[in-house]
Amino acid sequence: MVPAATHGTKFGAIGLLRRHWSLLGSAGIAGAVVAIAYYLLSPKWYQAEIMIVPKESSMGGLAAVGSMLGQLPLDVGGSALMSSDAERIAGVLMSRSTGDAVIAKFDLMSRYGVDKIEHARENLWSLCAASVERKSNTVVLTCEDKDPVVARDMAEYFGKVGDEGFRRIATSLAREEREFLEKRTTEARLALDKASQALRSFQEINKIIDLPEQSKAVVSAMAALEGDLISKRIQLSYLSGFVSRSELSFAQVNRQIQVLSDELQVRQQGAPASPGVERRPGSALFPPAMDVPALHYQMEGLYRELKVRETVFFLLSERFESLRIDEARDLSTFVVFDHAVLPTHRIRPRGRVVPMGIFAGLALGVVLILLPAWWRDLAARQAAERTT
Repeated sequence: MVPAATHGTKFGAIGLLRRHWSLLGSAGIAGAVVAIAYYLLSPKWYQAEIMIVPKESSMGGLAAVGSMLGQLPLDVGGSALMSSDAERIAGVLMSRSTGDAVIAKFDLMSRYGVDKIEHARENLWSLCAASVERKSNTVVLTCEDKDPVVARDMAEYFGKVGDEGFRRIATSLAREEREFLEKRTTEARLALDKASQALRSFQEINKIIDLPEQSKAVVSAMAALEGDLISKRIQLSYLSGFVSRSELSFAQVNRQIQVLSDELQVRQQGAPASPGVERRPGSALFPPAMDVPALHYQMEGLYRELKVRETVFFLLSERFESLRIDEARDLSTFVVFDHAVLPTHRIRPRGRVVPMGIFAGLALGVVLILLPAWWRDLAARQAAERTT
């Protein structure tokens, strides 16, 4: 059961506050006065910001070379790459080297009243921050200072230093990739020369000028030889009916049949002609018919290897020349879309500090009124307990 004094104190708090309304009002007025004085007399802080947009991502380095050589569909996740670009930009802007450059540029150690670079960095990072807007894939950097001009210039200088850092990184990457591609292009050129020499040697050894046309010529020559051979055999069969084998005409036709047979054998299988039989002029320029499939297969392999080496050399040379141009010029990974402007509206202290001061004053007044009453009530209960 709650003691009567305590019960009376709890339910009499409102009446107590009503009786001391002047004190409560004075506390509220005092809080308002303090808040207004703080709003008017405290230093004004201003904020400036820049918005950075990453350039469109493109595969670079060895991945780009591999993609070109393979000519394969490669899903690198465009949104993920762009998001990582924005995070990388924010990381560079908030890096120690970028912060030190800003500290040195604006003499922030003296401005913040510190004698250690670490303390200057802490103050700088408490007043400047970079955030990544994932939906729009942008980076927003804000800087605060009591001087609006300094806040604007610091934000702009952050963008400038970050851009210079990324240019150095991009140039260094282009140089490393160029050196790799230079070596790879030299190797590709040697491989191309080797493949070209192998094809040339194969053509010289096998006396190949135009294999399809030579093959057609071989087939045509074989058909002509076969026709001549049939004709001579018919003629020989005709002569054998009324001329003896010892006759000169019979021996001559028989000799012609032997020559045609040997030549047909040479055209077909590449076998040497019979001793004493002369081959037709130019027959050595045509490959034997039975060797054409094997020659065609080997030549296709050599030609395919040559075309592959040519394609690799062309792609590497094109990429190499592109990188030489990139290395010679300035590269930038992002663009400052919104530059910092001179801020005119202070970010703190804000006008809402006045109602907050009034509320704090009223709360203090309530405590000053109710705390003594609670203390007296507590003392009275303790005295009553002792008497009983």
